[in-house]
Amino acid sequence: MRCGSITIDREGRITSINDLARKILELNAPDLVGLPCSEALKDHPTLTSTFMESFRMKNQPNRAEMEIRLRDERKRTIGFSMPLIRDDDGRVLGAALLFRDLTQIEHHQEQEQLKERLVALGQMAAGMAHEIRNPLGGIEVTASLLRRRLGARPEEVSLVDRIVSEVKRMNRTVVDSLEYVRPLHLDRKPASLAAVVQEAVR
Repeated sequence: MRCGSITIDREGRITSINDLARKILELNAPDLVGLPCSEALKDHPTLTSTFMESFRMKNQPNRAEMEIRLRDERKRTIGFSMPLIRDDDGRVLGAALLFRDLTQIEHHQEQEQLKERLVALGQMAAGMAHEIRNPLGGIEVTASLLRRRLGARPEEVSLVDRIVSEVKRMNRTVVDSLEYVRPLHLDRKPASLAAVVQEAVR
C-alpha cells in the first residue's frame, strides 16, 4: 500500500512531498518545497508540532495514529511513522513523515463491531422472547380453563376473554420480534412477476 511522504531538513523546511500526501492532507498550494513546515502544514498544527518534535525524540515511533481535521471539519485518521534521515556518518539531516489514511479501515472496523453487537442483541432478544412466550402460554391455558368453569356468568366470561385476547396480542408481538431478529435466508426460485404484483396489490 502506498503512503504519503513528507520530508524536512534540520531547519524544518519541506524538502519533498508526494502527491498522495497532498491528497490525504488536502494541500492545494502548488509549490510547498522550501517552505517552513509550519507554513506548509498550517491547516494541521498538531501534525506539524508532532513532526517537528521528531528531532528531539529519543525513540521515533514505528507506528502511531492521529486524527486530523480538514477545512470543512471532516475528520480523517492517519497512521504514521517519523524516521530520521541520516547521512553515511549517522548525522541527522532531516526527518520523514510517512503516513496512510486509515479512515476507511476504521469505518469498516466500526461496521463489523456494529454487526457483532446487533447479532448479540438479536440473540438476547430471541432468548427474552422465548422466556416471555412460555408464561404467556400458561396464562392463556389457565384463562381458557377458568372460562369453562365460569359457565353462564357473562360479565366474568367477558373479563376472561379480554385476558385471552391480550395474551394472544402479546404473543403475536413476540413472534413478530422473533421474525425481525432471526437471520434471513432467501429461498430463491423462479416466479411470475405478474402474479407477484397481483398478490401485492390485493
